[in-house]
Amino acid sequence: RAVVSRRDPERADRLHRVAARALAAANPLRAVIHARRGNDPALALFLLEEHWLELVLRDGAGAVEELCEALPPPWADDPILLLVRACCSQVGQVGPDRTTVSTLLARAQAQAQRARIAGGDRFAAAAALAELFLADGDASLTAACDRLCALLRGPTTGWGPVMHACVTFLLGWTELRLRRGPARAVDLLRAAERECRTC
Repeated sequence: RAVVSRRDPERADRLHRVAARALAAANPLRAVIHARRGNDPALALFLLEEHWLELVLRDGAGAVEELCEALPPPWADDPILLLVRACCSQVGQVGPDRTTVSTLLARAQAQAQRARIAGGDRFAAAAALAELFLADGDASLTAACDRLCALLRGPTTGWGPVMHACVTFLLGWTELRLRRGPARAVDLLRAAERECRTC
């Protein structure tokens, strides 16, 4: 890599992008790193938005947050990415910094309004998922869970199969935490298992 980078920087960038696409399913974290090394922030953003929940569920909130923060403008100001950063900030610390989380949420809403995607399906789905991470107390967690369940049954979340499986798992786990319907939680977790096997 060092030799190719020195002799032919354009080829090196292209090879990093090829590696990013090849690794996307098996190792999304490495894929994002390759996309960044290949000077393709748009690809890095796409990979982060497609795989961030999978990485966070694997205890990678800190790594995801670092990769999000490393993206240059205007990709760093993507409204969905800002929601992801808020979720990672909430999960990645023992005592989350409420000011940082609030600032990121406000920026996400402002950017979505500016880009006129506040009513867009992908942003709405990401915002509903973020509520699950950022809910404060059982009542707001229950409401967030119900909203996300309804959204998951709909056709327009824009999530790929891996993200859909991860959201289904997260909903099942949240239902267990809420203790309001063990059968519902088990159904969601079984569905997540089936989806993961398919993926």
